[in-house]
Amino acid sequence: MIELGFDVLNPVQPLAIGMDPYELGEEFGKDIVFYDGIDEQKTLPNGSVEDVKSEVLHRIKTLGKYGGYMFTTTCFSAEYANRECYSCI
Repeated sequence: MIELGFDVLNPVQPLAIGMDPYELGEEFGKDIVFYDGIDEQKTLPNGSVEDVKSEVLHRIKTLGKYGGYMFTTTCFSAEYANRECYSCI
């Protein structure tokens, strides 16, 4: 994708095979911007506020290590979110 001229990867689906945020950041972080990163299948709807805060900080450290990270969720519907957790992102 990078060779084709893409400069942003969206989505980063943390639970999908081959989408480990740490590995993506290490392998491609100098060449591409990551747009996404919070787990909206498990952590955001079911985790505690502390779980979400921890994951947010982890994504910033792993995907943003080289400066190319735009934090958001993929396509999460707020109706399924724990309001306290959703508000901390």
